[in-house]
Amino acid sequence: MALNQINYIAAIACLLCLLPKSTLSAFPSTSWVSFAHLLLPSSEDNTITAASFVFNVPESPVNLYGLTSPGWYLALVSNDGQEIVRLAHAWGVDRPQFYIFQEHYHNSNHYWWQSLPGHVLPGDIVVGKVSLVQGGYNLTLFSNITGQSTLNFVPKLSTTAFSELYLVMEHYPLACDELPQSNVIFTDINIDVNRETVHLSADSWNITNPVDHICDIRLSTDATGKRFVFQW
Repeated sequence: MALNQINYIAAIACLLCLLPKSTLSAFPSTSWVSFAHLLLPSSEDNTITAASFVFNVPESPVNLYGLTSPGWYLALVSNDGQEIVRLAHAWGVDRPQFYIFQEHYHNSNHYWWQSLPGHVLPGDIVVGKVSLVQGGYNLTLFSNITGQSTLNFVPKLSTTAFSELYLVMEHYPLACDELPQSNVIFTDINIDVNRETVHLSADSWNITNPVDHICDIRLSTDATGKRFVFQW
């Protein structure tokens, strides 16, 4: 194997170590900073069969080499709280640039998988989709500017359905200059439950924000319940 190939593989391995990961034994996780939880009627028969969103990649942080790696993502969680699938975007601290990637984690056996990351640029528009198929979910992330795409299938490991959906910011920054210089915005959120479209509004969500954080991090939505802004 050529030396440049070895260096590339080593760099990717290092990057994967630094992208956000959680030890998820319950939800919300203690590493979640701000998050919105989709409110659905309590039923074991509810299954999230599809979800999609558009994500605006923000401006780079002032501190390109901060010690934390904040991430933002849409997450599906199984009804028993043991399994999570997420479509994510984060700042990579070893290589100062934004990445998109997908993750799959099961708490009971500590199974964890992460896709290879795709590089995206400030101002980029990323489209994310998740859809239920036989045996699991198809995951899609696509960048309109760089053309990066991440397409994967993840098997469903839990015996219960994926009935919970969250929009999340994860990892508290140690200093405010580790945050992007512009807001992080999700738009055009669409969700299907049991193959039927959910009619969203602001009342469809329960939003949790940190108390007295130094950067005044806040998550909010509008009347449609389809647009979310993480701001500070």
